[in-house]
Amino acid sequence: MTTTTSDFIYIGNFADMDTNEGDWDTENPNLVLGVHDDLVITTLTQVDGNNDGLINDDEAGNPNDYVGYDVGNGTTTQWVDSTSEYNAIVTLGDGTQMVIELVVIQTQAGDVFVADLYNRTDLDAKAIQSVELTSLKASNYGSYYSEQGVSGTSVVCFAAGTAIHGAQGPVRVENIQPEDKIWTLDRGFQPVRNIMRRALLRPDHNAPVRIAKGALCQGIPRRTLFVSPQHRVLLTTRVAKNMLGDSDVLIAAKHLIGLDGITQQLPFLPVSYTHLLFDRHEIILANGAAVESLLTGAQTRRILAASGLPPDPMRPARTVLEGPRARRLIARHLANRTPRQEPLARNLRQESFTIV
Repeated sequence: MTTTTSDFIYIGNFADMDTNEGDWDTENPNLVLGVHDDLVITTLTQVDGNNDGLINDDEAGNPNDYVGYDVGNGTTTQWVDSTSEYNAIVTLGDGTQMVIELVVIQTQAGDVFVADLYNRTDLDAKAIQSVELTSLKASNYGSYYSEQGVSGTSVVCFAAGTAIHGAQGPVRVENIQPEDKIWTLDRGFQPVRNIMRRALLRPDHNAPVRIAKGALCQGIPRRTLFVSPQHRVLLTTRVAKNMLGDSDVLIAAKHLIGLDGITQQLPFLPVSYTHLLFDRHEIILANGAAVESLLTGAQTRRILAASGLPPDPMRPARTVLEGPRARRLIARHLANRTPRQEPLARNLRQESFTIV
């Protein structure tokens, strides 16, 4: 038995694509076709039961091979239900696109992950905005190589001009330097370990989400906030508590569009984005609103080991809501017209908001 770890890109939870375990085909491959930009870099712990370098599907019953991972709802261990090859278009941080082939795996829980085909490193060290699965190329795979994955990939960022709460008060995100101390909700002031910046001349569907002053609750954010569509915002509400048993949840900004004061910018306006990486996944203040820092997997952190980061994969700082569950929560807020960060806002110190 061999255990390895690899970073994959989680694109969401879908209905079962492989409904007939009596053959090697995937019966419903079109379920995952389309553009996916709510991406999560996720570390898979892979157990290769027969030491053949492959993680086998469950076509012949439950195999000795399985994977463990956490996409925001706690660690789960699953057999792989299907492995397929898809044609894809990957949009990068600078707006350029790559036409490539990807391996797509689905676990028995319905979670779907993508990675480089045959570990060709096409996606390594890339700032990825979206993955569009355009067509199925082959569905008769029965396994994937345990060495496959992505390295150094990132997806979360702030727009230029965002004020991040630091040791000396709010500071523009573009002025932050490595080792600067930033306030975090869980651990006080913590040093930034790595910073990645990029510019999009024409962001198209990656245009920033605009969260107006006071859109999350009275005075939050303290001035208009712009973040990338996939950047997650912390919602601390009674609605989440009633629906999910947890009042604190992280939801991608794109799911907030439609709430009062939250819209998406025009697709042809240039934007500069910045990624902030800490030792752990943190909740920080951006223009006074609680949002996440960059969430990475194990391989990404090994790439950045020179920055002094521990190699262990990150755990999400709060429960992450994806897809249908996120949309249901926002629908409840729309129906009830309730504030989204009120309990948190009451507990935050109201510091001077002079930006440095």
